[in-house]
Amino acid sequence: MKAEEKQALIDDCQREISGLKRDIDRCDAIGTCNYLYHLQSKLKRQQIALSALTAPDPEPVYQVSYRGNWSDVSRDLYEEQLQVNRNCARTLHTAPPAPVMQAVGVVRESEQGFAAHFSTDVKDGEQLFRAAGYPVEGE
Repeated sequence: MKAEEKQALIDDCQREISGLKRDIDRCDAIGTCNYLYHLQSKLKRQQIALSALTAPDPEPVYQVSYRGNWSDVSRDLYEEQLQVNRNCARTLHTAPPAPVMQAVGVVRESEQGFAAHFSTDVKDGEQLFRAAGYPVEGE
């Protein structure tokens, strides 16, 4: 993904989070809002997406093998060993912890009117996480 695309997604998530927080505050001020649960769930998904987008890129781990044992080394030592014997040097690419999305299977009676809309949002969120390579709970 290009840096511009990533920044556009980050900006979009931040705008969405701000709007959802405002809507949740309005529902709280009214005292009762059947839509509140849906808004809170959508807010949580946006916050997870934002944290995944803003996570720092992980540093690779450089290793060399000596008598069958792999040891972490500096990049300089790794590159030096790589020139001597390519089979005795490797790079491990770590990944940031992947958020696991929890699909909500039970909808309270008061939220039955929003069940169809909510389940569509969950499916969209699950597809987004699968496309980004993150696991979805229950798979």
